[in-house]
Amino acid sequence: MADTTTPATPSFTYKSPCTWAIKGEAGSLNLDQTVLAAVSIGLKLELAEPGTYRVLGELELISKLVEWVNLYRPAGISVGPEKAPEKARLSFRVAPPCPPVRSAEIHAASEADRMVGRAIDAGLTVRCVGLNRFVVTGPTVRHVAWVMGLFALDRPKALKLMNLTNAQALAEDTAAPSVAVNVDLPTRSITSEIARDRDGNITNVKQLERTVP
Repeated sequence: MADTTTPATPSFTYKSPCTWAIKGEAGSLNLDQTVLAAVSIGLKLELAEPGTYRVLGELELISKLVEWVNLYRPAGISVGPEKAPEKARLSFRVAPPCPPVRSAEIHAASEADRMVGRAIDAGLTVRCVGLNRFVVTGPTVRHVAWVMGLFALDRPKALKLMNLTNAQALAEDTAAPSVAVNVDLPTRSITSEIARDRDGNITNVKQLERTVP
């Protein structure tokens, strides 16, 4: 006889951290200002898709972002736990061959929101280091893409603005990382022979350095 007992609903404890997201109209002033506020608070953002930024950071900092949104109520902006898309999305990433060597600094009383937003759109990392001051880090190829989009320039003009040649830009992203070399030196001892005259004045000093076996 078949067992018709309804199985108990299993309970799960999720170990993965809760990730939040900022959503709005891509490139809009309200979205850029919210992104700027999040970075200024100390959160790390990455572009999930146009108009959606994934928010990474401590829950305490995310709470401050929620307070900011509730206070200023930017139109068309929502902040909440990130939800998985209805259709599966597969993303691939390639780790750079060496740590990024290029950084840029944004220091502006205005337009910082747009500059920070477009930097994150280009896949760069932005962190706040002072009042209206932000440091942008990442591969040089992404810096070039950022400048191209920010100022509506083609690649040669963007490189010229950055005072770079195409070869230099490629070299920055492919340069081999520096290798630390540890050298164990032998223990050395130094013996000094001091000669004095009858009045006690030093007339000669001889130092002998040798390796201690």
